[in-house]
Amino acid sequence: MIYGANVTRDGQWWMVAVPAIDGLTQARRLSDAERMTRELVAVETGADLADVAVAVRVTVAPDDASELVPEDQESLLTYLQDQVTKSNRATRLRVNADGSATELAPEHCPAGHSLGPNRATVGWQPCGCVPGVFGHRTYHCTTCGAWLYDPPHTES
Repeated sequence: MIYGANVTRDGQWWMVAVPAIDGLTQARRLSDAERMTRELVAVETGADLADVAVAVRVTVAPDDASELVPEDQESLLTYLQDQVTKSNRATRLRVNADGSATELAPEHCPAGHSLGPNRATVGWQPCGCVPGVFGHRTYHCTTCGAWLYDPPHTES
């Protein structure tokens, strides 16, 4: 199982909430958040630390970001770059000339039906089957009822 953690800034500390175990810990530096999450899960579940897998989600208010120490600014930048990389892998994004991004959806379902306007329902399904990704973009073909998941769903 991959344990999701939500990391937020609270004064001089990073608060780390792990909903699956109703746990809370804190870290002095953002770079410590993943380790603190793994240690919390290991202690609360009795699992071996080496066997604990976590996916950390960081949320920082714009006002807080400007007040971070350089080490945390660097960690936050690394985190954001990793998220963009995972997002690009997961949903196939095209970056437009103005810096915005457009999601590239599949054009056909497995049966070959077009998934254009009024021919597909697009949604989001939370899931933890892909490490570091919190769910799947879903495409439902209204012609045949087939479902597509991006990234592909894997049984765990």
